[in-house]
Amino acid sequence: MHLESLVPTIKNRKNIPIKFVTQTARPESFESGFEQRTYLKGEVQIRQANWHDLLNAYSWLLFPKSKAVLNAIHYKVLCTDRGRGRSRLGDALTMFDEDGVLVVSSNKEIFELIANFNWKELFWSQRSSLIHSTKFVPFGHALCEKAMNPFVGLTAKAVFVEANPDSLELEGDSWLNFLDDRLANIFENGALRDNKDLHPLPILGVPGWFRENEDARFYENRSYFRAGRRQV
Repeated sequence: MHLESLVPTIKNRKNIPIKFVTQTARPESFESGFEQRTYLKGEVQIRQANWHDLLNAYSWLLFPKSKAVLNAIHYKVLCTDRGRGRSRLGDALTMFDEDGVLVVSSNKEIFELIANFNWKELFWSQRSSLIHSTKFVPFGHALCEKAMNPFVGLTAKAVFVEANPDSLELEGDSWLNFLDDRLANIFENGALRDNKDLHPLPILGVPGWFRENEDARFYENRSYFRAGRRQV
């Protein structure tokens, strides 16, 4: 069964229907590169029996607007950077596409705790508040692949999404559409400019995501829950 048969038609920013096609060879021209081919032809390449590529396809199915906007910006950046190496924006786009996570919260203090690397306060002292006010939503397909065999050290790159309590109660397609719209707006408004706009997040600290984090001592691992100086 083809992935396209599972959902309504999704399109890229050129209004071309997305097709998942087998990757057969290395690109022979600039236009046949991965992001370029997705933007110019709507063809998302997938290697056979490859979790990384399959998860990227599912990311398209779950976040079609965001993936389309991300791809369009990436294509523009690649055209600009052509022959000069990848720019800071190009790095940030790739990093979020691969390892991104959405931190969706009705409590702005949660964002401050993450930005200031206050991990034990965030995940343990404020645990009850965190559970009721915040949801963590994986976006990056490489992140999801790594999470299949989680290891201490697994770190995501987060973007912050403000939400009211009612939005956090959404479920199913309504929840996914809300997330997709908000994330697409973040990209379109230029909020992601370089890696400094992405916040490191040791995701095994998220309550319910890793059995060992039920013990407060888990958050005392300084090699994983590192200190930092960043301010919001």
